Amino acid sequence: MVTSNCGRKGYTGDTYCLGCEAKIADGEETPISGEHVYVTATTKDANCYEKGIITHICSICQNFYTDSIDINPLNHAGGTETRDNFEPTCVDK
Repeated sequence: MVTSNCGRKGYTGDTYCLGCEAKIADGEETPISGEHVYVTATTKDANCYEKGIITHICSICQNFYTDSIDINPLNHAGGTETRDNFEPTCVDK
């Protein structure tokens, strides 16, 4: 059986006798279904300032759509550091 998708018709397959291999019935074509076969790729990673982008592309007809990846404030590319910290003393106000 060949399944239909966005670019081709399907075919249910012919029926054969298992004993004598005679063809008993012809299969039927199924119409183009419009169903895409998407392959997903991250085209831009999210960082601490900008959303990322995921692109989904149909491997048959090249139709595509995109989704965004939310900003991750904990995903700082260069890492993090603590600055300007000190232990208070008795003379600090």
